[in-house]
Amino acid sequence: MYQNFLLELKNQREARGFSVDDLSKETNISKKVIFKIENLSESEVDSFPQRHLLFLYAKHLGVEVPKKKVTFTNSSIENSTKLSNNLSVANSTLSLINNLKFQILLPLFLVVIILSFNYSLKNNNLSVELKSDNTEIVTQNNLENNSAENKFLNFNQLNTEKLNPSLSNSKRSTSLSDNKQNFLETVSLSILFDNEVWIEVDNSKEILVSQVFKEGEELNLEVSKNDEIFVTSGNMGLISIKVNNGQIKFLGSIGEIGRKQIF
Repeated sequence: MYQNFLLELKNQREARGFSVDDLSKETNISKKVIFKIENLSESEVDSFPQRHLLFLYAKHLGVEVPKKKVTFTNSSIENSTKLSNNLSVANSTLSLINNLKFQILLPLFLVVIILSFNYSLKNNNLSVELKSDNTEIVTQNNLENNSAENKFLNFNQLNTEKLNPSLSNSKRSTSLSDNKQNFLETVSLSILFDNEVWIEVDNSKEILVSQVFKEGEELNLEVSKNDEIFVTSGNMGLISIKVNNGQIKFLGSIGEIGRKQIF
């Protein structure tokens, strides 16, 4: 499937008059990897560690990447049929069990609710009778006490602000600075590369970085805690990250292609 595709890569480069050195500068792919790409055999394409760079190289030369065909055998069709039949039986069994549970548990649940309601109603009636004589007195006393406390607090607050207006202003400025600090708090994000790989970093609003990095290079970013940071790559297993100089973590397995959220 890939034989004509691999021959077309080298033919297109030579037809356009590009050297390996020229394309290495244009695509930021090392000459070593380009030589490997042009000398790949058809059986080595699927296991090639830098397969995403192979497709990036082909795209730059305008060579269409062949799509892998999926074939179904008789055994796979039989297995999928058996699986669907088993799932159907399991679903019908679960449905039957759920129906029986519903028919048994619902009446019991209703009985418990009715008994609980009657019990709480009797207790409430008794407590209402015992407390009815004292309710008005307690309520009136509470209102008077609350009114006196509020007047005292308001009086103290007004006198304090009059005697020391700078204290009130400092409290307001401190509150504003705390809100601003929480909003603008940033974290240090470091991305490290174990081999040559392409990545794209975005915050769901704009693309922050999109390029090919080489082995041993490191990308450092200062990002807001409130932003959602995503990393897209053709080989997650070659990328590791650390936040605020914390523990280094790998984004995925070798050859994994996708887009992952950092935080």
